[in-house]
Amino acid sequence: MEYIQINCNECNIIKRSDTILIDFNYNDVKNIIDSNYITYILFCDHKTKELMNITTKVHYLPSGLRYTSITNINYLETYNRFEVKEDKKTLKILLNNYHPGKVKEVNIEEFINVAKKGSIILFYSSTLIQQLEKVLLEHNSDFIFKRIIKAGHTFYIVDTPNYTKSASKNL
Repeated sequence: MEYIQINCNECNIIKRSDTILIDFNYNDVKNIIDSNYITYILFCDHKTKELMNITTKVHYLPSGLRYTSITNINYLETYNRFEVKEDKKTLKILLNNYHPGKVKEVNIEEFINVAKKGSIILFYSSTLIQQLEKVLLEHNSDFIFKRIIKAGHTFYIVDTPNYTKSASKNL
């Protein structure tokens, strides 16, 4: 998930702390959209025409800014989206890539085989995070869950530990 704000030389836009301020370049914006599951874009009236080449969903903010959110369904084709629930005290993992009628329950082995770095995990309760981490540890998985908080939204993605050490100088 990424929050970007399109710069405008005519408006002297004040950068919001929760966004990345960029000059509009169709290819740059498209690359950001393609590399994220959801991209929120803030822009002014002067940039509406350029943004309409990317999306038709425009929402208006009281501050005079406009915004759009773009969901990249192709991201799910590559990385997948999982929902973790508890059903009768049992951990339940669902593969849900938003294909109507194609929500699939998966067991832990399937989850380990299908999930990869970048997969999105939605936990229906904060206690389920520790439960799934414990089960993954028992199955010798090297997955970790990276918590990402952006502009009030919290989500988790699968990550893997970084085992590299920083270089040290021998004096």
